[in-house]
Amino acid sequence: MAADLDKMEILQKLWEWAEENLTAEEMNNKLLLGRDYMGRTVWHMAAKNDSIEVLQKIWKWAEEKIVPEVVKRSFLLAKDNMEKTYWHVVAECGNTGALDKLCKWVKSVLTLDELRNLLLEDKDQTGLTVWGWAESTGNSDLCYKLEDWVKERKIIQRQSAVYRR
Repeated sequence: MAADLDKMEILQKLWEWAEENLTAEEMNNKLLLGRDYMGRTVWHMAAKNDSIEVLQKIWKWAEEKIVPEVVKRSFLLAKDNMEKTYWHVVAECGNTGALDKLCKWVKSVLTLDELRNLLLEDKDQTGLTVWGWAESTGNSDLCYKLEDWVKERKIIQRQSAVYRR
């Protein structure tokens, strides 16, 4: 709820209380990986509001408390009850700030195939991909950012392949 309302102070106090009263497993399962009645994670809610400060704090906590593979599966690729990922929410709401942060964080986490699938193939219940949502909002800035980022990732992947030879 604090992430949904963009209330950093409340989120910080909740985290401090949790560190004192919950086990690490309970903190992960209830705060970082927990879901509401719509299947949304705290990550989905912060994305909806383009809450950059909240997103940064949640990402930092996740990196400290959760195994990287779980961060990928439960944050970056997690779907709500409408089959929307965090990326769908960002595109649907036209939140370029959240997209910028996300793009910086995931460079070392997602492969090119995962990225391609996530942006261009993975559809929510409405039948739209992340790219489709970005186009449907008419937010050309968001479309350009997505396009630039995909191009950048292709270059990075090719460079990595050349260096490994």
